[in-house]
Amino acid sequence: MSGAAEARQPVGGAAIDLERVGMVFPSRRGPVRVLRDVSFSVRAAEFIALLGPSGCGKSTLLNVVAGLLRATAGAVRIDGAPVTRPYTRAGMVFQRPVLLDWRTALQNVLLAAEAHHLPRAAAQARASELLTSVGLADFAHAYPRELSGGMQQRVAICRALLHDPPLLLMDEPFAALDALTRDQMAVDLQRLWLAQQPTVLFVTHSIPEAVFLADRVIVLTSRPGQIDRVCEIDLGRPRTLRTRQTPAFAAYVQQLLDLFVATGLLVEQ
Repeated sequence: MSGAAEARQPVGGAAIDLERVGMVFPSRRGPVRVLRDVSFSVRAAEFIALLGPSGCGKSTLLNVVAGLLRATAGAVRIDGAPVTRPYTRAGMVFQRPVLLDWRTALQNVLLAAEAHHLPRAAAQARASELLTSVGLADFAHAYPRELSGGMQQRVAICRALLHDPPLLLMDEPFAALDALTRDQMAVDLQRLWLAQQPTVLFVTHSIPEAVFLADRVIVLTSRPGQIDRVCEIDLGRPRTLRTRQTPAFAAYVQQLLDLFVATGLLVEQ
């Protein structure tokens, strides 16, 4: 990451409180309960990974925190204020980068400036700084078709961070990437997070990825999603790819694997 990016003052994160959050969706076969009695708090600037089986409500929970969905039970507060509408200060990153084909990498990042009505000159300087920080300085004027999948996802992360959000919501952002690119993206994301210190909620199916990135891993049960376990990750920062080779890292991964085996979500045969 560039020195310029590291020199920026941290923006600080948002504190989040969820109290007995539930979500039920109507369907032709009757109500479908996706979440039930989900309660936890997130400290400002904390990195939280949400881990659980497919269909357990991780993405739904992310959308409830963002205010894009209204919970059918319970409450969500950000910095003490109830979330009753979309929380516009959040940055969001999805599994697919969702870039506009007719805009360059730089222009795609600047979409956030247009959405948040940021001063053009300052936004362009910030966008260039972010692209440099993830190794895309030479690709600022390239179009999405000229970028690899990992490059496109880096552009999407830069777009999410352009307005210095206090909250970053990430829904399996590395799931479609190859293993080597995924490892590098995790390192890049950690660097960006350490520099700016937003609060992060990161949805993943990967146990090693959750352990590498998170301060705490919140494990959800099968649908309806409830909190099964909260695992504190005490590995120090910054973490490097060598961290994955340490006994402490392996112990956290095994602890979570054992939990999934015990609950029948993984079968050891």
